[in-house]
Amino acid sequence: MNLIKTFNSITSDEIRISGINPGSAAYIVSLIKKENKYPVVIILPDEASCENYYANINFFEPSLDIRIFRDYRQDMLKSDSDYIETASSRMELLYEFISGSFDKIVLITESCASRYIIPPEILSDSAEIYGLNEEIEMEKIISKLISSGYSRTSLVEEPGDFAVRGGILDFFSPVYNDPVRIEFFGDTIDSIRLFSVNTQRKVDELGEVLVIPVSEVVFDYRNPDIFFSKIRKKGAEEGVSVSSVKAVVEKLRTEGNFQGIESCLGFFYNKKVTFFDYLPSNTTIFLESSSKANENFELIREKDDTNYKNIVNAGFFRLKFNDLYNDPKSFKNLISPFKKIYLKESPVSEKDKGDIFLNIEDNFFLSEKLKEKTGSSYPLAPLSEWINERHAQELLPIIVCSTKTQADRLISVLKPYGILPELKENIDFSKLKKKAWTKNIFLTTGKLVSGFTFKNEKISIITENEIFGIKSYRRKKVRKLAAERIFSLNELVQGDIVVHTDHGLGRFKGLEKIIAGGVAGEFVIVEYRDEDRLYVPVDRINLLKKYVGKDVSLVSLDRLGGREFSKSKEKAREKAVKIAKELLNLYAKREINSGFSFTAPDELFKDFEATFPYVETSGQIKAIKDVLKDMTSKKPMDRLICGDVGYGKTEVAVRAVFKAWSDNRQSALLVPTTVLAEQHYKTFRERFEGYPVNIYVLNRFRTKKEQNDILKKMESGEADIIIGTHRLLQKDVKFFSLGLFIIDEEQRFGVTHKEKIKSLRTHVDVLTLTATPIPRTLHLSLSGIRDISIIATPPEARQSIDTFISDFDENIIREAVLNEIKRGGQVYFVHNNINTLDNICLMLEKILPNIKIGKAHGRMPEKQLEKEMTKFVHKETEVLVCTTIVESGLDIPSANTMIVNRADRMGLAQLYQLRGRIGRGREQAYAYLFVPEEERLTKKAEKRLKVLMQHSDLGSGFQLAMGDLQIRGAGDILGASQSGHVAAIGYDLFLKLLENAVAELKGDSSGAALEPEINIGVSAYIPETYIPDVDQRMILYRRLAKLVEIKELSGFKTELQDRYGMVPREVENLLLKIMLRIMCIKCGIFQLDMNKINIVICFSQRHIKNSEKLIDFLKNRKKWEFTNDERLIITPVKGSPNFGMAKKILQEIREHANGD
Repeated sequence: MNLIKTFNSITSDEIRISGINPGSAAYIVSLIKKENKYPVVIILPDEASCENYYANINFFEPSLDIRIFRDYRQDMLKSDSDYIETASSRMELLYEFISGSFDKIVLITESCASRYIIPPEILSDSAEIYGLNEEIEMEKIISKLISSGYSRTSLVEEPGDFAVRGGILDFFSPVYNDPVRIEFFGDTIDSIRLFSVNTQRKVDELGEVLVIPVSEVVFDYRNPDIFFSKIRKKGAEEGVSVSSVKAVVEKLRTEGNFQGIESCLGFFYNKKVTFFDYLPSNTTIFLESSSKANENFELIREKDDTNYKNIVNAGFFRLKFNDLYNDPKSFKNLISPFKKIYLKESPVSEKDKGDIFLNIEDNFFLSEKLKEKTGSSYPLAPLSEWINERHAQELLPIIVCSTKTQADRLISVLKPYGILPELKENIDFSKLKKKAWTKNIFLTTGKLVSGFTFKNEKISIITENEIFGIKSYRRKKVRKLAAERIFSLNELVQGDIVVHTDHGLGRFKGLEKIIAGGVAGEFVIVEYRDEDRLYVPVDRINLLKKYVGKDVSLVSLDRLGGREFSKSKEKAREKAVKIAKELLNLYAKREINSGFSFTAPDELFKDFEATFPYVETSGQIKAIKDVLKDMTSKKPMDRLICGDVGYGKTEVAVRAVFKAWSDNRQSALLVPTTVLAEQHYKTFRERFEGYPVNIYVLNRFRTKKEQNDILKKMESGEADIIIGTHRLLQKDVKFFSLGLFIIDEEQRFGVTHKEKIKSLRTHVDVLTLTATPIPRTLHLSLSGIRDISIIATPPEARQSIDTFISDFDENIIREAVLNEIKRGGQVYFVHNNINTLDNICLMLEKILPNIKIGKAHGRMPEKQLEKEMTKFVHKETEVLVCTTIVESGLDIPSANTMIVNRADRMGLAQLYQLRGRIGRGREQAYAYLFVPEEERLTKKAEKRLKVLMQHSDLGSGFQLAMGDLQIRGAGDILGASQSGHVAAIGYDLFLKLLENAVAELKGDSSGAALEPEINIGVSAYIPETYIPDVDQRMILYRRLAKLVEIKELSGFKTELQDRYGMVPREVENLLLKIMLRIMCIKCGIFQLDMNKINIVICFSQRHIKNSEKLIDFLKNRKKWEFTNDERLIITPVKGSPNFGMAKKILQEIREHANGD
């Protein structure tokens, strides 16, 4: 049977295809769509089904244009992190339809397709094109943007943003992948260009630009009375209070478009339109024969009714469900004008087969056979038999792996069975049925939810999920991050405590422009004890670091010019030297001693690897390779695996343990708490299921008799893997053949325990896991002393978190908790005030009377705290009311909703750690951040919070920005966290001292990096008239201070011109000053003064490699005087000193002082 011919021969408006499964349904859709140019719409029950279909169709035909038309998920009480992305993608697709671009597949839920949307004629009339050299006032375009739902920001980062800087207008229209920058000359458009969100720099020139709305509500915010009267009338009809109606009117009047305005759509348009009104008559609609769509629609109705009541109770107002959605009962009327194809799995009777019966087989029975064989000598024997059966039927077996790594692994695992698949990058499925297949096996990479056998098409597909068990992955949402956004996460806010390298702890008071002797400059103000002030030039901003140490409320400021800070700094330096020596001594002992050399990974190991239920990240793969390399060497391993919470460190440990077990060596895993011990025990049991491995857990949850029994098994060798708390370090613990010792979060153990661990490091392979980040600079300085593997990439299944920001609201709490519990999950309620924690518990008990509530905070007795946490782990409690104690440690995949009270009082780093507690399973995670109305966040602050919660992969730039976490982590790793000396100067400065100490012990005597002082006698700063936003100026100053090469300055200047227009003289001078700073560092100069008469230079001897060569050079220069106080004074023969002269002098000095 030729499916396409059969399909095209049926003239009926309704076709029923049966005998399929989800994977083959996508294959059929791709076949039909490839042969036709008309639009295809697939109606599915929920968004999860849309995601699966997207992956499946994309696998079979990646050239097809596939879109998911998503519904809104918020109401007007909450600020939704996905709102902008949803709204802009909807508007983009709808505009493509009215522009005649129909050749695509659209995946949509029945409820979303029934929702009323913006009428096509309104969208068409609202779109505007602006061309190069067109005369138009900027204000007219700005008015258009505001009425179309755009929001004014200081930096354009996502669709719907716009920003104005002088004669430059930036905005992000949904029809482009990059934002647009229009530069005006008077009222004429002088240039139109696309620019990168990441760099904020130009990527392309345009002749014209299209602007479409980013909101489905388009209204003239200057004349809104017509809409207000509709709102008042509807409110009266619904019996809503006057104050609630007034609240909506005021919100529109003050904010214009706002998140959730689509819930008021009927106030703005008389015509009721659905998605189907945008489709041409030749559209084909696919529908799944299932009752699930109706069930989901009913759930949406129920939830919407609840939301409506909550909104009215909160003194607000919007339209009811019936005014937002078409009646579900009349859904057939909406799709009646189009050709419909109903897809059904196995028919229950002959009559039920429909027009086309395909009899496609799934792989259920094969998967079950493979499960039964896990851990046996030939675990893939059923797969081998299946392949032989396919060849006997002249079918082509195709194996689909999610990644190239998994494909290579599978090729290796299949070799002993005589199966040699051919790795194919792309497969043209349309050509496969023309051939009889008796030998070939194809293996390809991609994402396919389930395989199938389709005899008519000559293919038999099986996925790695069906071979090894379901792996977790989902289509990632790709969002761009602006460089400024990354840097701003660790920005200084007025009032922050800062540490000056020389003067100590002060309070940051902002920027101030100062004019002295006719020379203007901008300075960072730091206030010290007794309100003394230090003015730090912006080009020396690197001397300041945000303080991270003890609680800032307990910090006392240093006295400017006092001796206390110098004493604290010296004590901290001594501590740093001590730590560095200990590290080097330990390293030296390991070099001398020899340990057990494990064998290289074999086929059994590769079989085990393939059963990992997730797709490994590149970071995990690298860490596993590092560990295996260490284990197979003769030198005892001492490796630190550093990675964020949930980034897959445990699996690295699991692989190491499996290697030890397969070489008949015991492994021990040391954890800081009994709860974690139980959790790791569960994880290891699950991973080693099917293998004859004996795993035991040793902690105080075990009786004395049980403990003694486990100790005997450890000593006799009967116990293969032992997981335990500090009980493992006691004297009565003996091993038969300990080969691997793993420590989870070593910094949480006491001094005595650490000494015992230290003694193990010289002869047993030791692997340490930590969730605290480590600065890259320290990582580099420790290379060769401590082996460190950093896992910086999150697992692919790590969900972005849907985030809502609102006032504290009991209705939202009730709804959030009940929704989570309804799907079998658990909830964290974070309230970071121990004194009022009981009040929160009482409130929850009142509004959620049948819900089991637990409580946890850091001042609880240890046993009680562990008891509460254990109950939560075992799902004996459904809501855990807690302080930020949940920041670290537990991995509870079922806890996927977090409510954070007073999020405004928490630092970004704290919130980032909290977000690591949820979104770790396959379920969508939700975060509710409560901020009081009087503490209402600025748009920028709100956006930063959302970014923090949305992005599971924030990249290396984010790691830099999260300096406070890194510093604390590094202090912990090095055992310095308890030192009062460290707290006195801040972790950052301590780590600098440690890096210097390590460098000196390794033979580098240059010491701390130079921060030269440059005085040039001209105004050098960024004027407020050029960049009004103080935060952006601070960001640019910090970036300038980090530049290390002169060539970087030209790119920086180009960026400034691109973003802000022509560079003023003051900025030109600042760039030249930074040039001199870079050159001074390379020359070993700590001060350069340039006035109208001469140039004065002061050298730092520690930073000069060739001092004798430099002295010989200076002796032979006329008008160059080297004074007794070691200053070099250069007086030009003609004229006054200038930048060109200074640059030339520095080039010569560098050649002789630090040249090769």
